[in-house]
Amino acid sequence: IIGQDINRKYLSIEESLKSENVSVNASVEQWKEELTRKLEREVKQQTVSYIDKFHSVFCKPTNQDYENELDQTPVSDELNIINTLNKSIHLDTSLIRADSATPRNPGKTKDQQHIIHLLETKIKQLERDLVHVKSELRNKTSAYEELIGKLNTSETERKKTITESRTLKETNKKLDNQIYELKQTIANQNDNQGKLVKNITHLSKNNKHIDTTNKNKDILINKLTEEKKVLSAEMNKLNKLNQELVAKQEKTNGQHEITLRRLEKQKNELYIGFQKQMDYINILKQQKLIQSARAIHEIQKQEYYTMLENPQKVILDLKLNGGGGGGTPASGRSIRSAGNGTPKTSNNLNGNRKSVYKFEDLID
Repeated sequence: IIGQDINRKYLSIEESLKSENVSVNASVEQWKEELTRKLEREVKQQTVSYIDKFHSVFCKPTNQDYENELDQTPVSDELNIINTLNKSIHLDTSLIRADSATPRNPGKTKDQQHIIHLLETKIKQLERDLVHVKSELRNKTSAYEELIGKLNTSETERKKTITESRTLKETNKKLDNQIYELKQTIANQNDNQGKLVKNITHLSKNNKHIDTTNKNKDILINKLTEEKKVLSAEMNKLNKLNQELVAKQEKTNGQHEITLRRLEKQKNELYIGFQKQMDYINILKQQKLIQSARAIHEIQKQEYYTMLENPQKVILDLKLNGGGGGGTPASGRSIRSAGNGTPKTSNNLNGNRKSVYKFEDLID
């Protein structure tokens, strides 16, 4: 169908172009013939009119006023007019008589002068008519050139249409190939369509089964929606209770935080008091150690003074105890029992002095 339409369009375009070319050529030829006929008629009419006017001039009687005007015109102006007319009209100078170019003299008759003046005026009129005819010819030649330009454009359009027709033929061939391919695809699609019909029948059966299942599902969905509404109402109640519990819990948490802050303050206060008590206990321990050290120092001082007062008695005591190394019984025991961690005193004098000095240093 597409190929037939394209061929029809192509044929219609060719026919229209041919008819246009024929009409244009015929119109151009008619215009040429009419123009030539018109020009011939105009030339004939002008020649006839010129001849009639010439005869009328020769046959016309003279007038006294007109002759006086001709006598008053200067000779130089008359010669200039004749020369300009000859130049503009392009007359053959051999046809002009010598006596016509010469100025008037009193020897000529008045009729001859009148005829010469009329001929000059007639020549001017003929010159004007020629200018008018030339302008018309120019206009007609321009119109003719326009028609020729139109013919050229129509020719170029005709060539373009020919090229387009060729391209259309090529496209027709391509379209024919595509149509053949489309026919094959349509045949394949018909086969597939039969398969699809079978699948559709099978699917319709499945759809019926699915419809029944969907109905049952709709019933279940309705039940579930009702249950959902009930559960949503219960959930709303529970949410309200939860909000109330959260509010209560927040209040209790605030109270617990207040109590915890109080307990932390009390704990910090107790810890500070405990540290103060421990510091006080350490101070007491130090005082106790200092007092014990002073007591030991006083005992050692007394023993030292006794040794200085009666050294013989001390020597006897040492001999009785075993002759050395044992230390004084009373003083050693008193020193050991006075406090833990204190150094032991020796029996010799130097050792006692060393121990005394050590305790003095400790007391200091």
